[in-house]
Amino acid sequence: MKKLRKIAMILLTATLVAVGGSAFSQQDALYSQYMVNELVINPAYSGMRDVMNVTMVHRHQWVGIEGAPKTTTFSIQSPMRNEKVALGLYIYGDQQGPLKDVGVMANYAYRIRMGRGRLSFGVQGGFIQQGVDVTMINTRDYDDFSAFSGMASTFTPDVNFGVYYTARNWYAGVSSKHLFERLFDINDQYEDSPYSSLARHIYGTAGMILNLGNDFVLKPSTMVRYTRNAKVNIDVNASLYYNDLFMLGASYRTLNNAIVLMGQLTVKENIRIAYSYDMQINALSAQTSGSHEISVAFDLDLYKRYEKSRRYF
Repeated sequence: MKKLRKIAMILLTATLVAVGGSAFSQQDALYSQYMVNELVINPAYSGMRDVMNVTMVHRHQWVGIEGAPKTTTFSIQSPMRNEKVALGLYIYGDQQGPLKDVGVMANYAYRIRMGRGRLSFGVQGGFIQQGVDVTMINTRDYDDFSAFSGMASTFTPDVNFGVYYTARNWYAGVSSKHLFERLFDINDQYEDSPYSSLARHIYGTAGMILNLGNDFVLKPSTMVRYTRNAKVNIDVNASLYYNDLFMLGASYRTLNNAIVLMGQLTVKENIRIAYSYDMQINALSAQTSGSHEISVAFDLDLYKRYEKSRRYF
């Protein structure tokens, strides 16, 4: 039974990779608004807004394609009374057809002043539960999965590490997720399969702030993501802010050739709502009406020690 479940998971994941292309070669969920809350890709980002931040994100990718990815994320982060320390937590659920992942990651960051900026080191630790809802799998022969009922799942610990530097007008960060590439089931003859472990993901981000005058600020930024056995993905972004009231932006993603349009509105001084729409500019565009992502963020200054200032990263 154990080996049969493992075979099923390997075959199913391999099928999704073949159908979905490089998007499924990378196991981490895809976010178009990662620059709004980089905690999901870099643990050293925790507390960077110098206030407690709560963010919820929901993404529906490739609308119109059956089994396309859907991701929901909740995160909370805050500097502590000792301003050198910041803590955070994020919880996510990601579904790609019958594949369902749930992850819980706790975050610790230590921050030091360096030059005119601040250098932060962060580590995340937690677990990922990956499951396959075999009732959603259609096979030619019923007996292929007749031994299954409901979910076949595995439980895996996970560790991420990152470094992040912020100056007055620019930032840069690098992180490694799934640092130890833990196997989903190490006591199995299929442990050498490329689909049996959490592949290490390397992220690099950078951006800067350009003051255009008349309350307009331009923020160009980029992200590079690398995973073994997958194509390098590069996002190039430009966001235009006006008087801390709203933001309009656009991105180009080399992975699957997508253009992203996004906007953010400050509802109150400490509440922001953002929406993004991904357009495919490849053969996939004939099969989907695009991807949608919405986020709601809330800031709270717990210690009342920071002057109110505009925060763009």
